[in-house]
Amino acid sequence: MEAYVAKKMGLEVEPVSSQVIPRDRHAAYFAALGVVASSLERLAVEIRHLQRTEVLEAEEYFSPVRKAPRPCRTKEIPC
Repeated sequence: MEAYVAKKMGLEVEPVSSQVIPRDRHAAYFAALGVVASSLERLAVEIRHLQRTEVLEAEEYFSPVRKAPRPCRTKEIPC
């Protein structure tokens, strides 16, 4: 059962196992998770910096012709 479930999840079965997964696997998993989170945070800060009004390299596009939103007829069709 353990080998089947581990294979489906893409994991390896511990050769000498107890009920506790070795700490090294937890440490490696959380280290990788920390690196991914750090990279995403760096990307988010860079995008936020590029959107600042002083920089304006990544501003939101607005078309030159702006249309007013269509009014909602609440009695006929509820919004």
